[in-house]
Amino acid sequence: MNVVDITTPRPFVDAGTTSPGYPSYHIALSGDYTFAAHGTYGLNIYNTHTKNLVGSKDTPGYAKHVHIAGNMAYVADGTSGLQIFDISSPASPSIAGSCDTPNDATAVYVSGIYAYVADTDGGLQIIDISTPGSASIENAVTRTDNLESRGVHIAGDYAYVAVGAYGTGYLSIIAISNPLDPSPPKTDFPIPGTSSLKDVYVHGNHAYMTNGANGLVIIDITDPGAPSIVSTYPSTMYLWSVFVSGDLAYLADDSGGLLILNVSDPCNPTLRYHFESEGRYRGVCASGIHVVTADENEGPHFFLQPW
Repeated sequence: MNVVDITTPRPFVDAGTTSPGYPSYHIALSGDYTFAAHGTYGLNIYNTHTKNLVGSKDTPGYAKHVHIAGNMAYVADGTSGLQIFDISSPASPSIAGSCDTPNDATAVYVSGIYAYVADTDGGLQIIDISTPGSASIENAVTRTDNLESRGVHIAGDYAYVAVGAYGTGYLSIIAISNPLDPSPPKTDFPIPGTSSLKDVYVHGNHAYMTNGANGLVIIDITDPGAPSIVSTYPSTMYLWSVFVSGDLAYLADDSGGLLILNVSDPCNPTLRYHFESEGRYRGVCASGIHVVTADENEGPHFFLQPW
């Protein structure tokens, strides 16, 4: 019989950084690999277990956001639109296609044969990626109020878009059951007193939105036509990015570090862990025991979580 001591919980472990010498802005985890958007330096691929750089590929623009679907990495590349990479061999990623967008591609989410790109002043661009080498814009939901589309998450038949500028912010909920004929915004739900909305993540019946210095906003979207704010949580500095898995919400809080909240009750989020950093966290992702942040100063920062 083996006796296991469970009196001392396993600690949250800072596994260190891999500094490529330039900033990182967004992180995605898939399998054994960490994918990082590195601005003017494009896309880097790291082994999540060893932290070693495995492969890289420059982009023509400014890599801001990366989404992984199957053997493809989709990069929101600023004024160079959407860049698509074949990552079936992580050591040697190759360009599979691209599609320019009207403005500044800031975030991307892939669902089915479409990539949904938050394109700042260009609104939500809907791109057919069924053949990556000839990816093309099939439709768009633009705005007439000059507000910027900054973050996007697809859940079911809806696109959830973080929109803001000029002191105004919204969660824009767009019906996309037919992506070739998306409805105008089903709901432009106002987020009080801000233009700092940066990211949105949908988990279950709730949307989690980072609101800069104003913290986290949790919105009940059970009825997409009648969303409601159920709670907020303060930032220590400036919230850029959110990732939700199970009962935990992971928040990239700039120089305030990494916040992990227990959101088992979205109406009452509580702090589970706070890692104070000397860097500036812009993105975060988690998978299994691994948590990785995108540090604007140091590149990817790796952690091992005990839960």
